[in-house]
Amino acid sequence: MNSERIKAAILDDEKPGIEMLQWNLEQYCPSIEVTDTFDDPVKALGILKTKPPKILFLDIEMPAMNGFEFLKRFDELPFHVVFVTAYDQFAIRAFKVSAFDYLLKPIDKDDLINCVTNFQ
Repeated sequence: MNSERIKAAILDDEKPGIEMLQWNLEQYCPSIEVTDTFDDPVKALGILKTKPPKILFLDIEMPAMNGFEFLKRFDELPFHVVFVTAYDQFAIRAFKVSAFDYLLKPIDKDDLINCVTNFQ
């Protein structure tokens, strides 16, 4: 198995959501290294276009721009997208924009582990 950790970023407008996901990744998914966290999609755009992670854990409902609008700002996605949201009604749309996975909040640790395992 490759010992290099997979670089990931989290974009969620709610800091508790970021902190909980980051904690879950640290506890249950040691192969993931969270390199960046963002609570503002506009700020995230510039950084992720120049320094993309391998995986982006992305919230959908955010002020200023939602997760789908955020993804439209990229000509070609330089990362795999895992949507992390409290809303199940966006799942079909998420997979139509090539989502790697779709996790519901509160995040179930087994779902998160399965997502990361499937990625590797």
